[in-house]
Amino acid sequence: MTTRALEDQEIQAIFENISGCNAKRNETLLIVGIGMALRASELVLLNIGDVWDSEKAKSYVTIRAETAKFNKERTIRIGDDIQNTIADFVDWKIDNSESVEKGYPLFVSQKGGHLTRIALFQIVKDIFAKAGIDQSPHCLRKTG
Repeated sequence: MTTRALEDQEIQAIFENISGCNAKRNETLLIVGIGMALRASELVLLNIGDVWDSEKAKSYVTIRAETAKFNKERTIRIGDDIQNTIADFVDWKIDNSESVEKGYPLFVSQKGGHLTRIALFQIVKDIFAKAGIDQSPHCLRKTG
C-alpha cells in the first residue's frame, strides 16, 4: 500500500467515525496531526507547554529535538483553526480534571502518560476501519 494524502470526503468520513469516551482527545489528535503535518512520534510526545502559553494556544510550535527525526529541532507556524482546536481541547482537559501544566502530555494515555506510537496507530487504524479507509497513520502527515 502506498501512503497518500487523504481526500476531502475521506477526512469527513474519519471525523464522522470518531466516538467513545476518548472522542475529544482522538478528534484533537487527528486535527493537530493533519494541521501541523507531524510525524507520529512528534504528535504523541507533545507536551502542554509545546502548544499552550498559559492563556492561549501558541502560533509557533517548536518540535523539541528529542522528539524530532534526526534530533533536529524545528518550528512550525500554526493557523487560527488549529490554535482554536488546541484552546478548546485545553478547556476540555480542565473540565475533565486533566493537568494542563507545562510539562504534562497534551494527549494522555489511559495510564496517565504520553500516548505511545503503537496506541496512536491503533486509534487511527480503528477510526480508519470504521470510515472504510485503507491507509496508514502516516497519511495524516501527507495530508497536512
